[in-house]
Amino acid sequence: MNRKAKNLRIAGSVCILLNIIIFFLPMAKCDNHPYGIDHYPQWKYVSQALKAEAPYAGEWTTGRLIWILAFIVLPLLVSLIAGIWGIVGNDRQKVSSVLIFAVLGLYAALFLSMTHYFPKEEEYSRDIAGYLNLACSLIASLIALFALLTKEEQFEDPVITDIPQVRELKQEQVQSRYNIIQQEETPVEADASAESESFVEPEMPAVADTPAEPEAPVEPEIPAEPAEPESRQYVPGPPKGVMVGLTGLYQGAEIPFQKGESIRLGRMPNNDLVFEDQDMVSRNHCYIRWDGEKFWIKDSSSNGTFIDGSEDCLPQNIEIEIAAGSVIAIGDERNTFRLE
Repeated sequence: MNRKAKNLRIAGSVCILLNIIIFFLPMAKCDNHPYGIDHYPQWKYVSQALKAEAPYAGEWTTGRLIWILAFIVLPLLVSLIAGIWGIVGNDRQKVSSVLIFAVLGLYAALFLSMTHYFPKEEEYSRDIAGYLNLACSLIASLIALFALLTKEEQFEDPVITDIPQVRELKQEQVQSRYNIIQQEETPVEADASAESESFVEPEMPAVADTPAEPEAPVEPEIPAEPAEPESRQYVPGPPKGVMVGLTGLYQGAEIPFQKGESIRLGRMPNNDLVFEDQDMVSRNHCYIRWDGEKFWIKDSSSNGTFIDGSEDCLPQNIEIEIAAGSVIAIGDERNTFRLE
């Protein structure tokens, strides 16, 4: 997401929504000597549109009604639509910016044509609302223009071609397990068939029936977990700028960094490391950067990123340094990597 454009559109929307408050402020004033000054807000113009009373003090006309609808009611409604659309819309929508420009044009026309509908121009004059409408609309238009000119942030990271794809890794893991099972089962079946062919049951002498002593139960041997291959064992030393997958979808992958390169991790396909069907990994989980000497990580996830088995996740939206040799867990321990 282009957060800068989104923040600009929200700021412009807040400015244009101020016109709703200005609608209740005085737009015109009349100096009635010696009785003081009367103020007329925009809502009073609308409520008395069909009456020949102040602030008109004259006969009702169709032209005056059209003027009220076009330059008082219409810009108010467009301001409301533009403000809501700019806040709830995404960062790429441009409709709210166009509507804000339209509001500026309508309020400029209102400001210029206002004196034409004063019954006695020497007694009537503009009040604060006309100036505030112009000011707020102009500021909102400038912000909307900057939002339109803001370009989406581009990541210039080089494409990494030696990262295994998710489907290929899954297939390799299934195939390797299948081969191991075949290698373990084949010798056992061969020995069993050979023994059955060569084994002749010897004749047993008659023995009095005596209760046989129960044999002691044999505990099944638990196979030891395979040790990490020598090529994968971490030897502390100067940082090399390599990320090694320990568990999960990228187990066994060695991902080299170039100087200044960042690798983005998450479920969305626009990331460099994509974690399909991993419920603990956020859509844009985090990114890891190598500056040539140190690793840096910035977490933006909802489930957290953890270092060296810690129960406390990294702070969000803050780039922090990670020491070489650290093991990071993406969401939980199912997907872990070591930074070397």
